[in-house]
Amino acid sequence: MHLTAGLIHALPVHERRVFNREEAASYVGVSPGHFKKLVDNGDMPMPLANLGCVRRWDKAALNTVLDDMSGTADSNEVAPSAYEAWSSARGQG
Repeated sequence: MHLTAGLIHALPVHERRVFNREEAASYVGVSPGHFKKLVDNGDMPMPLANLGCVRRWDKAALNTVLDDMSGTADSNEVAPSAYEAWSSARGQG
């Protein structure tokens, strides 16, 4: 008997926690090239670390940046967001 492992189909984009660059760009409403410029300028978060050679962006981190940009972030927030705590712990924030 010969078993072969097939790839598991990816979740639909709206159900994913992480995006590749093209998906992240689409999620925030810009082209992939412009998204790269935003990341390089520090206007969008860097990709997640420790995912090997692939670059993936966390949906929650993108939401945090978008909330801050749009002014919808809760200004009365007492504790830092999960992304801020993660970023600060790694010396990125």
